[in-house]
Amino acid sequence: MTRDFILSVLEDLDLWYWPVFFWELIWFQRYHATLTSSGSGLISYGVTPKGRIVITMLVRGDKSDPMDWTKHAQRSPWDKLDLEFLATATSHFEMGAHHIEMGTGTATGESALTQTPPIQNSS
Repeated sequence: MTRDFILSVLEDLDLWYWPVFFWELIWFQRYHATLTSSGSGLISYGVTPKGRIVITMLVRGDKSDPMDWTKHAQRSPWDKLDLEFLATATSHFEMGAHHIEMGTGTATGESALTQTPPIQNSS
């Protein structure tokens, strides 16, 4: 809760409701401190015309996964890629269609999928 928000609430409240608002503010800040110490989340609140602070939405964040891979590996591995090496290593690939022959797993430059396999007679 920012200072500007508190001042804007005090502008709208009647003077005799200020003690109620300050009392609610103390307890809200204590409650908010316990929420932030226990983890992440989202809280939405409002102030009634009589100075009471009302929590309208409270969503607690997920706890961190103990098996999170990002604790063991860097999040941005592309930062350390050698772009010149990648450019020379991939320069032998041609732009065009490459097809894999059925059954052999070898790549050719022409379509092996359109070739008809020989028909074997079982008689």
